[in-house]
Amino acid sequence: MRVGVKPGQIGLSTQQLVCLWQEAEDAGFESVWTFDHLTGHWCYEAVTLLAAMAVVTRRVRSGCLVLAHGTRSVETLAAQVATIDALSGGRLEVGLGVGSVFAKQDFDALHLPFPAWSARLQAYQAAVDRLLALTAPTPHLERVPSSPPSHSFWVDARPQCVSSPSAVS
Repeated sequence: MRVGVKPGQIGLSTQQLVCLWQEAEDAGFESVWTFDHLTGHWCYEAVTLLAAMAVVTRRVRSGCLVLAHGTRSVETLAAQVATIDALSGGRLEVGLGVGSVFAKQDFDALHLPFPAWSARLQAYQAAVDRLLALTAPTPHLERVPSSPPSHSFWVDARPQCVSSPSAVS
């Protein structure tokens, strides 16, 4: 069985985060995870944090549960994924989501539209296809250090009725 941990990144110093991730790795966890919210409690941004933690860990896989589709361009995310995958030596897990009711405040803060779930799901599918194409090796670009890409993709595409706190409780 593979077991991961999601310690969070709210209100922690960089030294505390490094300590948490290294202790999780030393304790034998298979993976360590962040979350992706740009508003609410102050915390470190997920993609930047994954890049930083990639260089201070040796074995543990890392990822974000989940990156909200629509808050970053697919091209930017593809470049970030490729960079972190290279920095980590191929230990990246990519979690992608369509944006839950909790993500709406992030979209609002970024002045981005937050369409209905079905429209977000359609846009999400196109974005996943594009992201996979952009992160695949090409004859002109050899991936470093791993070819083909070694990162995994995790999908979270629950409709709003499942993502709301009242539906989960």
